[in-house]
Amino acid sequence: CHVTVAIPHRRHKTGNLFDITINISLPGKDIVISREAQDELENKDLRHVLKEAFEAAYRQVEEYCRQRFEPA
Repeated sequence: CHVTVAIPHRRHKTGNLFDITINISLPGKDIVISREAQDELENKDLRHVLKEAFEAAYRQVEEYCRQRFEPA
């Protein structure tokens, strides 16, 4: 798993926006989650953006496991 947090535009008065990328390497598949700065109100809080990105990653890993380990 590799996580990148970037601040593409520094905004001193209105607050910084964050871009989050999560790369997860699994056997036979790579999962990439990206949350980019779009909405200033939602994206100012780093904890909120990280939580949202990791929740999306969790869902995709869960789906991968379901497909890979489901009995045929």
